[in-house]
Amino acid sequence: MQIQGFSCTRPQPEHMDQMRACATAAELDGLVTAGAYTTDVSRALYLVARRHDGVVTTGVACCCSAAELDVAAVDADEAGARADEIEALGAHTRPITIAYEGNRALDLILGAARSATPLYNLSNGSEQVVVWRMSRPEAIEAVTTTFAQIDGHVADNCLEAVATRLVARRAREARPSMDPRAAVLHPLAMLISEAELSRGTAGLLPGEGLLVHRFA
Repeated sequence: MQIQGFSCTRPQPEHMDQMRACATAAELDGLVTAGAYTTDVSRALYLVARRHDGVVTTGVACCCSAAELDVAAVDADEAGARADEIEALGAHTRPITIAYEGNRALDLILGAARSATPLYNLSNGSEQVVVWRMSRPEAIEAVTTTFAQIDGHVADNCLEAVATRLVARRAREARPSMDPRAAVLHPLAMLISEAELSRGTAGLLPGEGLLVHRFA
């Protein structure tokens, strides 16, 4: 599967109390202007580890191609409504969980990434979420190259997958000459190995609004 790093609008670590799901681009702009959120324009991957009831599940937050998502049937009205919400915000905010077969080389790469200082370390008693930002070009290349040799399938959040495909289709219809690398065509994904997914949880982020990939 083809993945890539992404530019990210996210809460400043010292302002996590202001993290929230925004409904419009203006609302998100207000958080950035107030200094509660920051816009990181450089492309990065994010390694996320969640401990819940003693079980740790690790995933890679990235962007994928909407056109490559294998999606199951969902309610068309619900998908259309969700697509409208995505367009109103001008951003992708809900990662689509993609499961993949375990890979030893990838485990080593991600293990090395976890030795760095985390961007976020959020704890709530029995639950903890740690996020590392992976931005070194060689690290991103190693991860994306490895995933290019691995098959994946949508394992959770099918509604989001269908909605983002609809958003991408609308964008291409409005601008037939759109650059295929455009952010609107690349929704957020959370890649989790099938082994970890079988004993953990698909929802690794503590809430909507932590990692936001803007396209408008």
